Amino acid sequence: MGKATQPRKARKQPGALRDDVTPERANHNEFGSAGMARSVVPPILALFRRGDLTEGEYVALHYYGQQATLAQAPSTRDSCDFSVRGGEGFGPSLAIQSAKKETSRLEGLLGALKGIAFAVCVEDKSLTRWAIDQHGARERVKGGKVIELVPRGKQGPLGVVDLARWDLKFAARRMMK
Repeated sequence: MGKATQPRKARKQPGALRDDVTPERANHNEFGSAGMARSVVPPILALFRRGDLTEGEYVALHYYGQQATLAQAPSTRDSCDFSVRGGEGFGPSLAIQSAKKETSRLEGLLGALKGIAFAVCVEDKSLTRWAIDQHGARERVKGGKVIELVPRGKQGPLGVVDLARWDLKFAARRMMK
């Protein structure tokens, strides 16, 4: 049989090619999609879109997240780094030094709220995940099956997640001054 007489193979549909987000991963973050691509929505952006953060609070937390991420960058260049830096190329760049100084200043303003701000802005943890890390978790059971982990402590209004949201808002307000 020649190539012309063989039946064509059916092409896979785009939905069949994409590995969807697992339920375990979906519990930790919100996801956005653009066609076949899926991306994690940063928690502070999700809080801003829901109306839990004002624009000023969002800007302050986003700025802290950018500076802290840049401050954690390795200070030495590797062989694949072709970015332009001043000087001889040894040691940290001016941007990294400036980010370390700015991060130190912002963390001084945050005080005890540094932990939640770092977890949410830099590590991209949701408030629920942060509350679970701080207070522990318990299993929510429905129909004899565990459906999710929830933070230990009071649920609903003025529960541990609401208190974490208020702590994050206070942290943003401290940096806005």
